[in-house]
Amino acid sequence: MSVPKDVHDFLVGSHPGLADLALWVREAVLAGEPDLTERVYLGWDGIGFRHPDGGYVCAIYPREPEQEVRLLFEHGVRLDDREGLLEGAGTQTRFIRIRERDEGLAVAIGRYVHDAVAERLFRR
Repeated sequence: MSVPKDVHDFLVGSHPGLADLALWVREAVLAGEPDLTERVYLGWDGIGFRHPDGGYVCAIYPREPEQEVRLLFEHGVRLDDREGLLEGAGTQTRFIRIRERDEGLAVAIGRYVHDAVAERLFRR
């Protein structure tokens, strides 16, 4: 899967120690919902994903101090967290903390992303 230049340059330039892991998370996100488009949000220090009909769905945030990548779901409180991966206590968002590649986790990420898009389409 080719990586847009702006996404690659952002990750390698701003988060060199986490770029490979963030790109792996990106692949898992897009495997879960290939219709998503991505955009670098410099002010947020992350990469956001939008669905053409569902709008903003999720974002990847590399976190250097924690040596992890967070996959944040905009409406994570509405997702069925059957695998117990979602963290956060706010009224809207939830995130998955990712510290290493794991194929089982990649499959789970794809399911969460797919469910997040379905939730957005249902709510519109």
